[in-house]
This record gives sequence, C-alpha cells and structure tokens, in this order.
Amino acid sequence: ETEGAMTQGRVPWVERERDKSVHAAYLYAMDARDGLYGVRKDGIAARRYLEFAAERGHGISQYTLSLMLMKEGSRSDDGRWVEDEREHIVQLLELASERGLVQAQHNLGTAYKQGLHGLEIDYDVARMYYGLAAGHGYQPSIEVLEDASRWT
Repeated sequence: ETEGAMTQGRVPWVERERDKSVHAAYLYAMDARDGLYGVRKDGIAARRYLEFAAERGHGISQYTLSLMLMKEGSRSDDGRWVEDEREHIVQLLELASERGLVQAQHNLGTAYKQGLHGLEIDYDVARMYYGLAAGHGYQPSIEVLEDASRWT
C-alpha cells in the first residue's frame, strides 16, 4: 500500500488516521494548507484539522493554528481584529508555550513587549517568555534579551 502510494505522491496512513490521531491530523492539515501529497489545497480543512489536534493538546498544532489565525485572522467590517480571535491566539500560544515550543514562547514575549493581540505591554512578562525560549538556546530570544536598545 505505502510503496504504491508514495510513487503517486500520497501518504495513505495520514488520510486513514486523520480523524483519530493528532499527529496525522496535523500532517493532513499541512498537506491541505499547501496542497501537498495529493491533497487538494483547502484552507478550511487545514484549519479544521489543526483545531482537532490543538483541542487534544498537540503543541505544534496549537502553535501553527495561532500563526494561521494571525495571518488570516477574523476581522470586523472595519478591518479590526475580532476580540475573541485575539484571545484565542494568545490562548493557543500559551498552550504551545507550556509544551515547550520555543517559537511560541518567543512570540508571547514579542506580544507582551509590543502589546500585540490585545495584550497590555508588560516588559517583565515579555522577558520571562523570552527567557524561557533563550533557556532552550533559541537565538532570536537570546538576541532580544541581550540588546538593551530593543527595550527602550
């Protein structure tokens, strides 16, 4: 099954398990987002499968969904963010951060440092999140913490 499918550019176990396995759901979401491995490009399906995996605690899905929401977002008619969506982005980043994803920790640091996604600017919290990521060797966070000119 797998050998024939691979020559056709498909990954059958992902298609078969996407409604049961958070890892398969994440992989299918990425395929749907980008139109890869024989999966039709479909942003709605991508979001649905990321939500499935994120709700079940899959950290990479939580982080990826937060990025998708930041990029596509839900905006009101006047172009401003819908408050619930901003809160959802922060919640997803916090969950992914709790699972140790340094990119989520860095993004939360940036959100608190710059007052993004409806958060109040809080340098102490920003430094804490940057510190978590830096503690795992994440270079962008290390650079932000070491460069005093970024904090004025």
